Parts: sequence; structure tokens; C-alpha cells
Amino acid sequence: ILSFNRPLKILEIGLGTHNTNIASHMPKDYTPGASLNAFKSLLPNAIIHGADIDKELIIDGFKVFNIDQTKPNSFSTIKKEGALNYDLIIDDGLHSPNANLNTLNFALTNISSDGVIVIEDIPERCLPIWETVQLVFQNSSYKTLLVQDREGYLFLCSPKGSGKII
Repeated sequence: ILSFNRPLKILEIGLGTHNTNIASHMPKDYTPGASLNAFKSLLPNAIIHGADIDKELIIDGFKVFNIDQTKPNSFSTIKKEGALNYDLIIDDGLHSPNANLNTLNFALTNISSDGVIVIEDIPERCLPIWETVQLVFQNSSYKTLLVQDREGYLFLCSPKGSGKII
């Protein structure tokens, strides 16, 4: 999907925390930020940032922003300190429609003209919401795709003309 002649700028929201006081925390055998390290291994020249609700979360070698996806204003931290116009923004954080829609709202103004936004792990019970979102985008400057995977669904969004979503 992504091919560029320059280093990519990637942002992943939701890095996995072991803090049991945080909703959707990960089991102890999970390594927080594993996907950031995977991206770095595949794309060593990429600029890779992460964001998570856990204020204590540190992933060595990566800039990690503290945000709460349920609070749209918290995304301003990324705008102030991050690389705007990311080429890939992945939402793998709090898997709830309100959090996902806040992320999508942020991502729409912070994605590059040929970038891709990915909302992961959408449960089947939430499909009507994402089908409605697709309808809203129908006559917009973005193209969308709702894809079923093994665990649920993915919502993909990219500016029209980028050629990144077929």
C-alpha cells in the first residue's frame, strides 16, 4: 500500500500498556510498543512516533505522546510536538467508536496528501457506525474502505488522488 521516495512519517495510537488501571491494557507477555520496533526494523529511515493514554509509558528510541482518545483536545500535544502530515496513522488504541472517531478527526487534518489512515479492530457490532462514516465520506475529498480481517474490521481512509486505497 505504501511506497514513497522519502522517509515515511508514521504515528501509531495505542501502544499497549501493562497498567491494569487503564482500559484495554495488555497481558504481561506483551511488549508495549512492539509494533513501533517492527516498523523501525522494516523501515529504518522512517520517523516513527507513538501515542498512548499511559503517562508512564516509555518506548526506548521513540517519541511517545500522551493522549486520551476520548478527549479530542488531548491530540493537540501531537500537533505541538509531532511531525504533522504523517504518511501512516494507525489507531490501535481504545477500540470504541467515540475514541476512533476522535482519532479519525485528528488524522484527517494531519495525514499527508498521499497517506493512509487505518482504524483497527472494529467489532462487528460497530459496523453500522462505520458504514455511516463511509456514506458521509462519499462525496468528500477522501476515499474509504471497510475491510474484514480475522479479528474484526479495518477502516481505511486516504485523500482522493493519492492512489493508496484501491
